Amino acid sequence: MPALVRSLQSTFGQPITSLSGVGPKIAEKLAARGLSTLQDLWLQLPLRYRDRTWLTPIAQLRPGVAAQVEGTIEAVERGFRYRPVLRVAIGDDARGTLVLRFFHFRPAQVGQFTPGARIRVYGTPRPGQQGLEIVHPDYKLIGAAGQAPLADTLEPVYPAIEGVPAAILRKLIAQALDRLPDQATLELLPEHLLRALQLPTLREALLTMHRPARDADVAALAAGTHPAQRRLALEELLAHHLSLRRQRIALQQHGAHALAGPGRLVAQLLQALPFQLTGAQQKVFAQIRADLARPRPMLRLVQGDVGSGKTVVAALAAMLAVEAGKQVALAAPTELLAEQHLVTLRGWLEPLGVRVAWLAGKVTGKARARVLEEVACGHAQVVVGTHALMQESVAFHDLALVIVDEQHRFGVHQRLALRDKGRAEPQAPSGRAMDGERPCTTEGLARDASTSAPGAMEGERPCTTEGLAGNASTSAPSAMDGERQCTTEGLARDASTSAPSAMEGERPCPTEGLAGGASTSAPGAMEGERQSAGDGDQASVRRLFPHQLVMTATPIPRTLAMAAYADLDVSAIDELPPGRTPVQTIALSAERRPELIERIRAACAEGRQVYWVCTLIEEAEDDPKAAPATRGGPAMRIEAQAAQTTFEQLTQALPQARVALVHGRMKPAEKQAVMRAFKDGRADLLVATTVIEVGVDVPNASLMVVENAERLGLAQLHQLRGRVGRGAAASSCVLLYQGPLSALARQRLDTMRQTNDGFVIAEKDLELRGPGELLGTRQTGLAAFRVADLARDADLLPQVHALADTLLASSPALAERISERWTGGAARYASA
Repeated sequence: MPALVRSLQSTFGQPITSLSGVGPKIAEKLAARGLSTLQDLWLQLPLRYRDRTWLTPIAQLRPGVAAQVEGTIEAVERGFRYRPVLRVAIGDDARGTLVLRFFHFRPAQVGQFTPGARIRVYGTPRPGQQGLEIVHPDYKLIGAAGQAPLADTLEPVYPAIEGVPAAILRKLIAQALDRLPDQATLELLPEHLLRALQLPTLREALLTMHRPARDADVAALAAGTHPAQRRLALEELLAHHLSLRRQRIALQQHGAHALAGPGRLVAQLLQALPFQLTGAQQKVFAQIRADLARPRPMLRLVQGDVGSGKTVVAALAAMLAVEAGKQVALAAPTELLAEQHLVTLRGWLEPLGVRVAWLAGKVTGKARARVLEEVACGHAQVVVGTHALMQESVAFHDLALVIVDEQHRFGVHQRLALRDKGRAEPQAPSGRAMDGERPCTTEGLARDASTSAPGAMEGERPCTTEGLAGNASTSAPSAMDGERQCTTEGLARDASTSAPSAMEGERPCPTEGLAGGASTSAPGAMEGERQSAGDGDQASVRRLFPHQLVMTATPIPRTLAMAAYADLDVSAIDELPPGRTPVQTIALSAERRPELIERIRAACAEGRQVYWVCTLIEEAEDDPKAAPATRGGPAMRIEAQAAQTTFEQLTQALPQARVALVHGRMKPAEKQAVMRAFKDGRADLLVATTVIEVGVDVPNASLMVVENAERLGLAQLHQLRGRVGRGAAASSCVLLYQGPLSALARQRLDTMRQTNDGFVIAEKDLELRGPGELLGTRQTGLAAFRVADLARDADLLPQVHALADTLLASSPALAERISERWTGGAARYASA
């Protein structure tokens, strides 16, 4: 068996350069698309097929239906009107005539077309000036009376690769298929499973996909339901699932801080909250608490509908880490959402004596340096921020819990960077600080001097070091009640930094090397914490990862969660807090805009507040070659311009109303000021772009208008609708659309009118848009499937899960081979 495995791996791993016709340039082009071995070519599956197995009489051609015809060249004409054009007229025995039109051609090509020559043509006819014509067809000259045999299989059409002509790619894949191992060598799945599912072997499936017989079920191939596709989809789903599961197993081999304290801070927070947790919140927090108590990293996704109360569950989890003397990082994708979390958490946690720090792109200069110091020395116990948290300059003292909100909106490298900040560094001998560890600085501290900066931001507590004198204690008797200082008691020669009277869970600022012979080893340190060794000791390493709690307000369909988040435990907060009123949703044609404005006038007069959301309108948005919009790019400019125009129109139409404007091109401070004014009731109508999709909580807002609603997906529409209905007043959402509606847009609007259940909407969104759109494939690192479709192939997932359990338990080497065949080196990113 080992010899067989080696032979199989040798065949799989043969380089493409072993094929005839592959030189350095072609190999480089193929490698750029991830094609470097024979196995890569076997799995480079066709997009569609051309049926060249039979001939269609010219008289029977239908516009828009691809076909193959054969005839005699009757006339050739070159023209130069507007641009060079070559027309070739051909006829067949049935006296039908077809025109071939070329706009790009060479003089030598023109010489090939001589009247009387026989030609075979494949293409899609369309109406022209003189009957049907085919523009730039595939053709082959077959001589005056020659007979060329027809193909006996359908011709595959592969994804285009720049610099590699389609004909060459077809020849290379055909060569690779000729070296396909026999069935017994190639097959990895159990024979009994394939029989039970009535699926072919992998060899049969690959040959069918690359070389379908002329009588193959073309409709099934186009729909993705052919048994060959189902066989490949099964193995691809299994490989992806195994990859995620193996990553989870590997990650959980690392240690993590076991946060199993008595829950003193949790009890205090629950007592201070002005509301009771719902049953769903209590259930999910119990699951998280059980995970955190284990000495291996938690990996849990908490999904919940808009307003279901995910933030308070995350805050309770954070209290378990803080009580253990550890740090928590909460990352949100936008400053608006991050600041919303900051305000909420400070309101809940700072009365309990928990220091909540703020780190975002707009925190600069001395304020940023001060926050970085607090994070590095551990004084900042909960750190809220945006992508700024993931920068290399941010060093945590002892990060034990990472909370990522709306994680699918972060790039995969960013999530990996934040996760990796929790890894324990090599431990240094006493006498020098550990590499990368940044103690609270004490430069220039004179006797009895204070480092408290007079310019500290309002609400920020600096990392204090009052009274750093010889043998003096820095514990200031006048410190604010509940404030934890970065203590440095006894920073004198031969003094110990282990403070016996320190508050439970308090973490002293690292001071290795500040005093000769000082020992920082606290007798009661928790197992797994880093302690400084004595002079001359060798550095030791303990790899600790933070626990990870991922939150999303976009409910994920069960089938998608099973496949895309197999490395996570999934919890659902599927119960809304009591008192939330359902939002009535109305779809309204843009022609009735004046009626809507009158309704807004009445709502504002009653003291209610209104959102008017302008969505992006861009002609090129459906162009796959269009570059994604960046900050300040064309897309954002167009969206901002639409919002500005609407703002001016509504200001003129509603002179009594206080109308405000917010969009993505405004400076962060301006956006925050506008949002604060709206939340405080100093604006009646807020005209906005989709920047308000998440992170905005204004209970008095009871009317949401979404312009051009037909252009948005269900998930985004549901998120926007979730901005209203947060108070006691009955709320409405008006979906303003431009007719005529496409069938897809009509289905989306109908779904929004029929249900407020985010989980139902998510299932429908998966059905309409597919998993890549729903998860944001380019951003999540979720590999695009070659064959599988999660919506179409959901019925295979139970078999995939059962087989994965069996393989991981009994044949881990086989599981690795299946995973490697399909996913290669993408596994690290899939688990971020």
